[in-house]
Amino acid sequence: MTDGYQNDAEIMEQSLFIVVEADVDITERLYAQFFAAHPEQKASFFHPTTTKGQMVNEILECLLALAQGEQWVENSIQNHVIAHRSYGDIPFRLYAELLDMLVTCLAEISGKCWSTQYQAAWDRQTARLIRMVADDF
Repeated sequence: MTDGYQNDAEIMEQSLFIVVEADVDITERLYAQFFAAHPEQKASFFHPTTTKGQMVNEILECLLALAQGEQWVENSIQNHVIAHRSYGDIPFRLYAELLDMLVTCLAEISGKCWSTQYQAAWDRQTARLIRMVADDF
């Protein structure tokens, strides 16, 4: 891990504890916002009940692993990008937008407990993840 990232995993985990305590379904909130902005993308989800939650879990897992310096993240992202090609023409900007929406949802759910430290850690790691997606797009 490089300077500036050393505590991101810990900071991100702390913020997730706050989200868990709020007892709000991240998945439903995220995809309500995403589909409101991009209703045409609903058709890309063949089994939405399963795939939406799985995607949120995979994104969170990749972001936390990336923050921890896990080497497997890059290969995993390559596989996800390749898999998503079979779902049709999904513009690159939607990947970045979904990540931004995820962080926004976490912040909204956390309310007053969300800190600039949380925001900065999530922003750093989502920027790193979207660069990986761009490299494989």
